[in-house]
Amino acid sequence: MARHRVVLRGGTVLTMDPQLGNLPRGDVLIEDGVIAAVAPDLSVEGAETVDVTGHIVAPGMIDTHRHTWQTQLRALCADWTLADYLFGIRLGVSPAYLAEDVHLGNHLGALDALNSGVTTILDFSHCNNTPEHADAAITGLRDAGIRAVFGYGFFESNPLQPPHFTDHALRLADFRRVADTHFPSRDALLTLGVALTEYGTLRWRAPAELRPLPAEAPGRACPASCPGQRSCGSQLPWKGSSTTARTENSRASSTPVA
Repeated sequence: MARHRVVLRGGTVLTMDPQLGNLPRGDVLIEDGVIAAVAPDLSVEGAETVDVTGHIVAPGMIDTHRHTWQTQLRALCADWTLADYLFGIRLGVSPAYLAEDVHLGNHLGALDALNSGVTTILDFSHCNNTPEHADAAITGLRDAGIRAVFGYGFFESNPLQPPHFTDHALRLADFRRVADTHFPSRDALLTLGVALTEYGTLRWRAPAELRPLPAEAPGRACPASCPGQRSCGSQLPWKGSSTTARTENSRASSTPVA
């Protein structure tokens, strides 16, 4: 039995359901945080009632790319070029950010999103200068109560300063720590993803099971003109190669972790 029931009454309901359509006046029943019923006039007893007459009731919006840690820097670089941003924020401000600054940005940014009707965000988090920074970013989102994918960034803020993570293996180890510590379930409000590093900045090898077969392998149709990267539909580097990932692998800015 539902422990907490709320009825939103009298609002203009945008159901996003082709069968229900939009209701000029409708009610929405929410039970334990889950929408249980939508109708023009619901008969419900024992529920908290919220009068939303004159308001629009609609599903929350989703922001698929937000650098939430930068919330307190908003409008600072409104007239900057991309190069200005990279040097001013990524290479200037980011290395100076404390874990407390990241928490503040993520917490305020998530609250601001909720206040604006954005109920889900993908937090493209590329200020994980130390393990404490990553922990603070996650805590900031969780404290706000927003639904979010935390995109763990493998970025080095400033190559001119001694980094906390001296090699990529340490970054991977911290990612595993974050996964084990903060994301025991895939069904929680917060889930884990990866914020991919920009094309050309990280050299890597594809796992053996993902590397494409040689052109002469059985079952591989590869025309003579194929350079081994386009016509066969594979963009991963060849086995034994340490070349940078091709554009197709860098196209998605964030990838959920299986």
